Amino acid sequence: MKHIHVLRTTCAAADFRPLFAALAALGLRVGWLDMESTAGAPAELEQAAAQGAFRSVGVTADRVLTVKPVHGATVLKDLLREYFAGCRLVVIRGGLDAPELLVAPEGYRVRFEDGTEKDFSSEALAKALRKPLLRRAR
Repeated sequence: MKHIHVLRTTCAAADFRPLFAALAALGLRVGWLDMESTAGAPAELEQAAAQGAFRSVGVTADRVLTVKPVHGATVLKDLLREYFAGCRLVVIRGGLDAPELLVAPEGYRVRFEDGTEKDFSSEALAKALRKPLLRRAR
C-alpha cells in the first residue's frame, strides 16, 4: 500500500474543491474522513447493523453508503487501510495529531507539528503529495 498523507482540518469539504480537482488532474485519489460526524445512515442500514450484521451497505446510482458497527476505540491505521486504500491524501476533520490543512489567501497552508508553516497553490500541494513525504517548511 502506498503512503497515505493525512492532514487534519477544521474547514468544510467544499473549501478543498480546487485541491481535490488538482489531485484528480494528476490521477491521485483523495479521501475525506469526518471523525466528528453526527450524520445518521438510512434506517434500514442502521437496523441491520443493530441486529448484528458485520456490515450493511446501501447502493444508489451515484453513492455507496456503509454502516459497520465498531467495538472499542477507533484506530486510524485500520480506517486508512480498510476505507482509503489507493488514496494519496485523506483529509480528516476531528481531533488528530497530524499536520493541519488550512485555507490561505493564495491556496492552502500546511501547519506542521513543529509549528512551521508552508503555503501552496492547489497544484503545488497536489504535486508535493506525490512524494513519499510532504516536505516540511524550512
